[in-house]
This record gives sequence, structure tokens and C-alpha cells, in this order.
Amino acid sequence: MPIGENGMTPVEILYGRRIRNLIPSSSRKKKGLNEFAKELKKRQVQQKQYYDKGSKLLEKLKVDEAVKVHRDDKQLPHHSGKIVGFSDNPRSYRIKTEQGNIIERNRKALTKGKHFVEQNNDLDDIINEKQTIIDVKDTVEGNNESKQRCEQTSICTPTIKEPVISSKSGRVIKKPSYLKDYVCLINKEISKCM
Repeated sequence: MPIGENGMTPVEILYGRRIRNLIPSSSRKKKGLNEFAKELKKRQVQQKQYYDKGSKLLEKLKVDEAVKVHRDDKQLPHHSGKIVGFSDNPRSYRIKTEQGNIIERNRKALTKGKHFVEQNNDLDDIINEKQTIIDVKDTVEGNNESKQRCEQTSICTPTIKEPVISSKSGRVIKKPSYLKDYVCLINKEISKCM
């Protein structure tokens, strides 16, 4: 099937000559490959001109400027980062994220940000270690208290602490209190529904 105004088929353009086939065609002399290439280039230039009317270049970013790095799934919130240098690729930058990772992103995936807070990993590690030590002490003390209570009563049921469930936004999800009484059997194990 011919494409464009010159009447050449894609196969004729590819091979650069007329192809013998069973499809009837007019015997008029068709334009040559050079003329087709010129017309194609002319159409491409015109298309670029129309596209460029509504487009603009993004301004260049500077080193040490705070930026928001868009996520791959295009969801909010964006990650904060700071530009540490330019990449070898065109319009690309090297960014240091709040977690300390250095990533490379195109200018299209960056937005000027307002703040950048670099996490101090050493301080966080020390705080986490102290917190785990405190948690372990609390659980040991809690187990001793529950054993003492079990010894006082004739029937002892183990208390299981429910994990805290939170939504994507960070809000803690609390189950309704009227559902606490329901219990179901699954694979011969007793577990709470929900």
C-alpha cells in the first residue's frame, strides 16, 4: 500500500527500486528515493517547528541546590536530594539523596526543592542500638510479670502483642473493638480474625 504523496510503498523505499508484484499500479513514473527523502525531511522539519511552539527548555540547576527527585511510579511524595555534580549524559545530574545514596537523574525527573536534610547515619545507629537494648529489657521485665501472674491464677493464656498496622500515609489503623471477641480456626491453629 503506498504511503505519503509520492506513491511509494514501504518495500520500495527500503529496496530503493520498484518491486514486481501482483498488485496493480499506475505506469506513471514514481518519484525517486532522493525526492522522497527530501519530502520526508521537509515534513519532519515542519513537525518539529509545530512541536517547538509549545515547548520550552528547563532551566539548568546548580551544584548544592536542593531538588525533589520524582519517583519511578510517578507517585507522591517525591524524595529530597541535593545536586552534587553533572553527569556525562546530556541534561543529567548526580544527586545525593537524604539516605546518602548518589543517583543519576535526567532534568525532566527533577524539580527545584525547598529543603534538604542529610541523615547522620552514625547518630541514627547509636540511637537504634540504645532503643533495641531498652526494648529487650522491657520484654524481659514484661515476661517476668506475666509469669508471676500465671503462677497466681490457675489458667494462664499467653498474651500476644498485636503488631501496629499503619496506612500508606502513616496513620495507625485500629481494628473496631467489637471484633475482638471473634476467633476462628485456621489449619488447626487458633488465631484472631482480621
